[in-house]
Amino acid sequence: MRIFLRSLILGLLCEIVLYSCSADKHTDPVATSKAERIVVPLHPKPTLREDVIQTAVTSNSATIKAPEFIAQSVLVKIGPKPQTFLVPANAASAIVCAEGSMLKFDPGSFVYADDGQPVEGDVAISVTEYLTDASFVLAGLSTTSDKNLLESGGMLYVAASAQDRPCNLSTNSFYEVSLPSVNEEDGMQLFYSDNNGKNWSPANRGAMKDFRTFNTYQPEYINPTNNPRPKKFTYEAEYPGGLKKMYEYLHEKVKIKEEFKDVTLKATCYVNITINDKGKIVKVYTPKQISTYADKDIVAAFKTMQNWEVDIAPGMTKKLLLPVKMNLVRDPSQMTIKEKTLSKPESKRYDAKFESDRYIMTVGQFGWINCDKFVNFEQPRTTVYIPSDSLSDVSMTIVFHSVRSVIGGMRYTSGFYFDNIPAAEKITVVAVRMNELGETELAMKETVVDDDPITDLVFNKVTKDEMIKQFEQLAKIRAPEFAEL
Repeated sequence: MRIFLRSLILGLLCEIVLYSCSADKHTDPVATSKAERIVVPLHPKPTLREDVIQTAVTSNSATIKAPEFIAQSVLVKIGPKPQTFLVPANAASAIVCAEGSMLKFDPGSFVYADDGQPVEGDVAISVTEYLTDASFVLAGLSTTSDKNLLESGGMLYVAASAQDRPCNLSTNSFYEVSLPSVNEEDGMQLFYSDNNGKNWSPANRGAMKDFRTFNTYQPEYINPTNNPRPKKFTYEAEYPGGLKKMYEYLHEKVKIKEEFKDVTLKATCYVNITINDKGKIVKVYTPKQISTYADKDIVAAFKTMQNWEVDIAPGMTKKLLLPVKMNLVRDPSQMTIKEKTLSKPESKRYDAKFESDRYIMTVGQFGWINCDKFVNFEQPRTTVYIPSDSLSDVSMTIVFHSVRSVIGGMRYTSGFYFDNIPAAEKITVVAVRMNELGETELAMKETVVDDDPITDLVFNKVTKDEMIKQFEQLAKIRAPEFAEL
């Protein structure tokens, strides 16, 4: 018995000594609450910054998890919710969402994602609308394309399913999306995202567009000495009511033969007309080397056309060459979305058209879609830094005042960084955090972008309704009295 007691005491002393030695070699782990255990994704090591919060690996390959941040998930829960609509798979359909977004589908546009077979019966279309700054912030979205700033006209998440099976669009099928908008901006186009709305890519072959060139180009003759040609008289001629009325007239006069209806989108009739100073068409013909099946009918329609509105010198005439596309002769309301889309050059297929206070786009896939344009700020770029405790459960976003843009920051151990931000731009910082009691706190601060860290955020406890009400005030920052720097 004595031998057993001596062995037990000796064993306990050895364990104490070994524990003391190991304690000298390792630092104490950071204590975290149960509400703080999310593994934050790995990111590259930044220049002149501390490491991004990341997963550490011990010598025995065990994983130590970084704190869990739930503030953004709280925002998502009170953000926009999906709306579901049932549409027939084999008939044309249209849906109108709660916030005013509209989607139109051609018949036969849906196939099952798993085997590519056509869908029969009804299709469930799920749409989540993100049309305001508040919805952008709540969902944690960013209006950026590979660190290039975008100005958004609205975002949607669209999904389709039938019989509990996910659906895709059939080959070369498209659907039409229109988003409500108060203001028109040149250069808007469709963007897609494959990472939950954090980064976006243009659908037009990935080409970046300079929005300043849209609808601003005015052709003029420049002579070899780089001086404009002297202008002696303005030669103007227009069909009464414009081109739209002219094509409506042609549609009434020219009847496409049944056997040609499937190829009308591939034909263009080039019509030469000569107009006198009274607006009367005195000569009309089509080039012999370029002909279509409808030339004779279109020429006949021009010969009986009413007088044009002209501003031509007395006794003079004006010659015009008009490319008349067959799809414009055909009633557009009778054309499918697929026909309209495939008639356009691929590089312009996903441009957004503004009509009746709406941006209208043709979309070629389900998932995240965004109506955007690239913003070309002339100011130098800088980095906005907001210090934050690495264990603090907080979400950070900046909202721009001059353009409709929202960016979420990259979180590092010392705080949040927002890269490639135009200097001297006015912004609002929106920060939401969870305190130790699990209560939600909000800080909103207006400031101007410079090189100094933003350190004076004031957090106040808020309810869900109070937070949403303050987020809704973000819509007012672009009013004229708020937009000045």
